[in-house]
Order: sequence, then structure tokens, then C-alpha cells
Amino acid sequence: MHLGLDCLIASSRQMLDRFETLLYSTRMGIDGLWKELEAVEQKISLHNLAVGTGFIANTTGARGFRVGIDASGWMYRACKRHGITESPQLVALFAWCSRLFRLPFIPVFIFDGPWRPNVKRGKVILGNDHPLTESFQLMLDGFGFEWLVAPGEAEATLSMMTASGIPVRVDAILTDDSDSFVFGARTVLRIRSEDNENYKASQYSADDISTLLGLSRYEFILIAILAGGDYSDGLRNCGVTTAIGLARAGLGAQLVAALSNRELLDPLETWQEALRHELRTNTSGLLPHRCPQLANTIPADFPDPAIINLYLHPTVSEPAVASDLVFRSPRLDVLARFAEDNFQWGDSVGILDHFADHLFAGFVIRELACQCISH
Repeated sequence: MHLGLDCLIASSRQMLDRFETLLYSTRMGIDGLWKELEAVEQKISLHNLAVGTGFIANTTGARGFRVGIDASGWMYRACKRHGITESPQLVALFAWCSRLFRLPFIPVFIFDGPWRPNVKRGKVILGNDHPLTESFQLMLDGFGFEWLVAPGEAEATLSMMTASGIPVRVDAILTDDSDSFVFGARTVLRIRSEDNENYKASQYSADDISTLLGLSRYEFILIAILAGGDYSDGLRNCGVTTAIGLARAGLGAQLVAALSNRELLDPLETWQEALRHELRTNTSGLLPHRCPQLANTIPADFPDPAIINLYLHPTVSEPAVASDLVFRSPRLDVLARFAEDNFQWGDSVGILDHFADHLFAGFVIRELACQCISH
């Protein structure tokens, strides 16, 4: 009997591990790309960015630095740390929001929408709604943080928000997903995990990347297609360094142009020959070395136009008049009720003690910001 019970427990654990792998995968973007972007990385203080650039210098006219955040990325990271038990995940999200709350940023969280692609790297995603979504949205309401649901992929909508301000304008994206560049993000912030408490981050500018590295959106699309991104594993044995060399050689723009040419019966045939030629000869001199073996193993059906289309034409908000993000006052009553329902912080005195340690400084900062703006 005990043996049967042990087998049942082991089987349940295997199913749980598989469920977590499918639902809470945190592998985001192009493997190895962040290291390749170190030449344009600017190490900054989030405090200086929020206070100096956003509030005091008021470079945007909003009296605050507006930052867009992929809500799914935060939820997946919380799940990765704590499994599928909801309260520890919510504790992690609450802690991250508390740190953000202490800086005078104007954040907006974007959630994946119903038209998000349901396959990533060949695996079926189990639905679009993350089990933490409703609780996280209630938490954000308490902090006074704006949130929106994207039509499809949150990262695509966030990137458009930096480029065109639709549906709302932000000054940067805070993310760990390097696919942001594939979707055309203009400014990306990435928190350096080893310095979380000190509010240190890395900043990447699309202008710097284009000027110094010769990479724009079409090049990043090719890099994702070759080295692997959120939608496919890429070309086997093609690393990110080789992919970047091919992109800088002009094959990214050529790929998009080929797919746009409706007069060609097989628009990818000529492009594929150009790809093979560059791999065999390294004519541009931009590859680390010649790659004849890789050229000989390119599948006849590579690349998949459907994958390219997901990057090139993601489902995003329809063009409209962009609205503005403003500071919103937090709702401490909502946060207190949320903490009482979800956390084991004791009675009301314990909750107030926790708020005093982690929230009240941010509450004062945001109230002062609201008063300065109103006057």
C-alpha cells in the first residue's frame, strides 16, 4: 500500500514539474543577446533616473519617468522562485511593487491578451490567463499603479508604447525579455539582480544599438529567427554571434524585402541562397569565421514565414490618440485588505508595522509628487 502511495506521489510530482515547465517558463528572448549588447549598456541608478531625469529635470513634461512593465514577466519570475503556491508568489510580487513604489516612477503594467500566440519554442502554452492575474491586478490597484491588457503579446504592445505612444506613451520598458528589440523598443531598462536593493539597472537605447552595432529591428528579427527567440528554437547550431554577423551583413533587411515582394513565386529561395553563400564565404567579414557545415544543413523550409510574421506584424492596439500616464494616489485600504486576505502578517498592528517599514516612505513621495503637479 505504501509503495502504491509513493508511486502516486512521485507521479503527481512529475505532472506538477511538467505543468510548471509549460505554464511558467521564464526563458525569454534571444539566448546570449544581452552579453552581445554590453558595448552599448549604460549602467544607471534607477533613483537618479526617476528623481533627476523624470521629476526634477522633467524632460518628458509629465513630471515623472514613465516606465512600462511586462506583468507576465513578473508573475513568471515569482512562480519560478516559489512554485505554484499562490501566497509566496504574491509576497514576492508585493515586495517588488514595494521597491518600485519607493521611487517616483509612473509605471504601467501590461498583461498578455487573448490574441497572444499560443505556441512558444514549439510548446503549447496552457491558456492566456495566468492564475495570478486577478490577484496581481488587485494589488496594482492598491499601489495606484496603472495596468492594461494588451490585445496579444504584452512585449509587443510595450515596444510600440516606446515608439509611437499607443495606447499610452512610456519613456522606457523595464524587462528581461530581449525580444523587446525584435518588436522595436526604443529604450529598455534591465534591473541587475545582484543590485536590486540599490536600484541599479542597465539601460539600452535603440539609437545607440543602431549607431554602434549596426542593428535595427529587421536585424533583430533575423537574429531571433537564426539564434532562437520566443517563437522558435532557431537554426540548429547557429549561435547568437553568428546570427548577429549575418544580420549586420544585410540579410535581415533582405529577408523582410523578399517576403514583401509579391511578384516572386518563391520569395525565400533567393534569400536562402544568399544566406548559404555568406555562411560559406564570409564575404562581409562580419562573421567570426566561415561556416560551410552550417550552410549545408539549412532545411529547405527555413525560415518559417509564419514565425517571421509573428515578429513583423504582432497583434497590438489599433492606432488612436495616445493618453497620458499620471501619478495616482495609492489606496492603502485596498492594500491592507489584500494583505489581510493573502499574507500572514498578523493582526492589523502587524500589517501597519509592515506598511511602516516598506510602504510609508513611498506613500509620502507619491503624495508630494501629486501635490507638486497639482500646483
